[in-house]
Amino acid sequence: TAAGHEFNVIAGETLDIGNVEPVVDQSNPPGAVTLGGVDHLNIEAGETLRLGGNADLYATAANAAITIDVENAEIAGRIFAGASLNPQDPGNPTWTEEIGTGTASLTVNANDEITLGGNQLIETGEQAGQVIASPAVLLASGTLTLDSGRGDPAGTAGKLLKVDDLARLEANDLALRSSGLLWMAG
Repeated sequence: TAAGHEFNVIAGETLDIGNVEPVVDQSNPPGAVTLGGVDHLNIEAGETLRLGGNADLYATAANAAITIDVENAEIAGRIFAGASLNPQDPGNPTWTEEIGTGTASLTVNANDEITLGGNQLIETGEQAGQVIASPAVLLASGTLTLDSGRGDPAGTAGKLLKVDDLARLEANDLALRSSGLLWMAG
């Protein structure tokens, strides 16, 4: 899209992007999904955003902003702010400006919980049909903010920000907030 454009995805309930429930030897799995190439990507879900291990979100501008406002987030895919997808190496995007030099922001706000990591179905090659652990990869050239439990600011319900052991979080400024538990494996 042209510079200055926004792409908004709004769901009143749960929003599934990609294969969010991979099964061994799954026939006709949901295909890979890539949303990107915009300056601003906004996602809202009244319930849960589930980003499968075969899903990529990115905004390429140096000052790009990706904002996700949901009840819950389950992220097993990749999200890049200030970069574009590198087809030869999906885990390492092509940066518009390198981490630490850009101003692109990635913000995930959840009223309840955020979980980073999940499973992914391998669709080609020797491991085709197998389900493996899929790390969530969240990268921003500027600021990365994860904020869970926003609907419980007093922290009485024990809301969770869970970062699995394979997750990769990288940014110039990183903020992890939870009104309850912050659980990091690895």
